[in-house]
Amino acid sequence: MAPVNNVCVKCNNKLHHTQFMKCTLCAQTYDLDCADVSSKRYALMTKENKSNWKCTPCLSTKGASTTIGSTSVSTPQAPRPASSKQPNLKTTPEDSNITTRKKTNNITQNESSYVTESNLRDILKQEITAAIKSSIKELVMAELQSINQQIEQQMRESNVEINGLPEKNSENLPCIITKLAKSVDCQIKDDDVLHVTRVAKLNKENPRPRTVVAKLRSTRHRDALIAAVSSYNRKNPANKLSTSHVGYDGPSSPVYVAEHLTPTNKSLHAEVRKKAKELSYKFVWVRNGRIQARKDEYSPILVIRNSSCLHKMN
Repeated sequence: MAPVNNVCVKCNNKLHHTQFMKCTLCAQTYDLDCADVSSKRYALMTKENKSNWKCTPCLSTKGASTTIGSTSVSTPQAPRPASSKQPNLKTTPEDSNITTRKKTNNITQNESSYVTESNLRDILKQEITAAIKSSIKELVMAELQSINQQIEQQMRESNVEINGLPEKNSENLPCIITKLAKSVDCQIKDDDVLHVTRVAKLNKENPRPRTVVAKLRSTRHRDALIAAVSSYNRKNPANKLSTSHVGYDGPSSPVYVAEHLTPTNKSLHAEVRKKAKELSYKFVWVRNGRIQARKDEYSPILVIRNSSCLHKMN
């Protein structure tokens, strides 16, 4: 159907050719926005629904009727003239569509911002949780490695490590250990030596003889032998402990006796000795598996437990 008036009585905008509403009571025409009817609802309405549609003013005046005798007379409310509308409210359908799109876009952007903020919190929570778990894992691993290192060193607590003893096919290592102890005036009996062996070289191309490791009866025997060797070398600086004292023929070469360290502690001991040489430290020694250093007689003793403790040396 074509509209009687080609403008909306409410907003004075030009009506669409087919989509508009006409009041069945006052015969005034409205565009869909002013009639508060969506395009989807309009498409679902039947011809009967459209022909029986009533505008809001007519619906409001229908209930306010006056009764005279037995006859009920309704006082219709005259439609507002078009000139009563404020000029600044006049908009074209195109402008209305633009405004609607802007509002929709703003709502979508706000929802997207809200979702992004929520997701960001979740991501931060996951990242923090992962970082904490990683830190805890690293701390646990470091602690386990430290404990394992201590256990390995404790298993060597009664051992002595002897370097510089030439290798022979038919050598009697327990006898060599007791002879070495006797040469430095240390009372080590045959039954105090529980086990003796040579250990494999890390570098097979190294021409030095393999290291001898001897397990003594107790840490007291270990400390007594190491102290006796140290005392002998101090008293005899020109004739320190060598292969000739232990009964080896041929050219004499130095023999060294020390605590048996784990590979990790050996590497650390080498680092400490190197840095001590660079910084002019006088003393570096090992006591009960712990590496210690002292710059001079008046400096405090430093215990170097791992590589991160090297900064103490300055």
